[in-house]
Amino acid sequence: MIEDKEKMIVTETQPQGVSYDPIAHAHERTDIDARSILMSIAVLGGVCIAVALAMWGMFHVLASSAEKRDVAPSPVADRNIIPPEPRLQAEPRADMQEMRAHTDSVINSYGWVDKNAGVVRIPIDRAIDMAVAKGLHRPAQKSGAAISPGADTAAGRTPMRSELKSVDSGRVR
Repeated sequence: MIEDKEKMIVTETQPQGVSYDPIAHAHERTDIDARSILMSIAVLGGVCIAVALAMWGMFHVLASSAEKRDVAPSPVADRNIIPPEPRLQAEPRADMQEMRAHTDSVINSYGWVDKNAGVVRIPIDRAIDMAVAKGLHRPAQKSGAAISPGADTAAGRTPMRSELKSVDSGRVR
């Protein structure tokens, strides 16, 4: 009975004299033209291949013309010419370590700056201690005023290590 109802629905919606076989038709031939789509894909692929070949040929032509323009250096040319200053650093880390070692040796040792004029260099820690002893690091204070770590920080200056030693009886922060 169900088959009779399906036949009745199919026959009612079809025009008279037209037969419809759903198995014989896999798609509607009027909606899409498969041949023109396949041709478009083939043409597009051919164009891509042609462009790639043209680029490859152009690359080789330009490379060969560049090789022709390049002149080989003369065998008598000096290849060990040092470029003008400033040169790039070959070993920047080693240069920095060498510079720091030199700077440390200068600021932490005694030496002559100008022997004829009698100008000497003293270690930085010793120079700081001498400046503290002479009172060159702070403005003139009232006589009898003691150095306290909090007093200088209130004025916007951090006390020096040697000042803290004298106030805190030998303890270094």
